[in-house]
Amino acid sequence: MSWLGVEKEEISKIANVKPEDVLFAESGSYYGGHLKHSVEKFVDGYIGITKDSIIFVSIAFLKRNKWFIRIPFDKILVSEIKERMEDIYSTKETIAGIYAIGGLGMKGKQNIITIPYIDENGVKQEPKFSVKKKYRKNFSKIFYERLTKLAKKIETKKVSEKDPLKILKLRYAKGEISKKNMKK
Repeated sequence: MSWLGVEKEEISKIANVKPEDVLFAESGSYYGGHLKHSVEKFVDGYIGITKDSIIFVSIAFLKRNKWFIRIPFDKILVSEIKERMEDIYSTKETIAGIYAIGGLGMKGKQNIITIPYIDENGVKQEPKFSVKKKYRKNFSKIFYERLTKLAKKIETKKVSEKDPLKILKLRYAKGEISKKNMKK
């Protein structure tokens, strides 16, 4: 994590999340569509992961110009997640609010992860995120751990709601029932 902790602080403040709930927070970039925050090129900001969502907070000098998007893990289309190297162009604001290098921003090959999800209006979105190379491994580890935990929780819920035989097997595995109970 950043030595300053600025990323975690900004994510907590702007996205209204408790600092202790932020499992990952680093600088990164976002590109994609969303009803409120559709951007045509990569925008720099902070990427955060909580137990139930991924959050991106834009960088802006003035607080009123900052925005964020939150993607709940249970809305992510896991089978459609893609990762690849891509040339990106992003803007980067300085503390003075002026675009760095005369507005040219950062450019170069970056590892991009596309995280498709269904937004609050039922519309499929396909935002792209980029995390600096030195944080990529940690980001991927935490991101996939959270997805896996959620997938297991959803699968258990689906099983318990549908198939009676699977319900019995699940209850047996948990020790809630024994073979003696089933014979009665």
